[in-house]
Amino acid sequence: MSSDEQTRGEVPGNQPDASAPAGHAVSGESEPVHDLFAGIAAMDAATAVVLDAARCAWSLSDSEARDAVEAFTRAMASAEAARLAVIKVLDERPEAVPGASEGKVAAAFLTGRLNVDPGRANADARAARALDSDSGSLPQVGAALAAGEITREHADACVRAVSRLPKRL
Repeated sequence: MSSDEQTRGEVPGNQPDASAPAGHAVSGESEPVHDLFAGIAAMDAATAVVLDAARCAWSLSDSEARDAVEAFTRAMASAEAARLAVIKVLDERPEAVPGASEGKVAAAFLTGRLNVDPGRANADARAARALDSDSGSLPQVGAALAAGEITREHADACVRAVSRLPKRL
């Protein structure tokens, strides 16, 4: 963070990007909506339906309640894998968050703009790098998260364990 930013109380990542869409899937008429934003909009719409239906969750049988919790857990893991993929892209763009240190771009944005706990933001950036299917050290773990076979907590445990191994291994 620059001394000017510290003096003014600015936090890297806390400034809105005028070139970014003003909502998940909102875009100017002349700009096509990126497939990612279309997918997020579809997730938002599906979430609204699920939230409405959850008000009647009391009517589920025991088996249906277990199945619903399992389906939610798998869907959340898959969504988290997609989120981490975008976090990795953001972290590789030093100019994306003015004032952020190189290698800390995503963490600065997550903490400064989205009020994510700094420890969680750094863990998100580490996981995003490690689980990447092309360049990560744990692409199989990333694939398992994307498939909903493991939770984010499992993935984080793998990332922490591998980071503690001696570099010579």
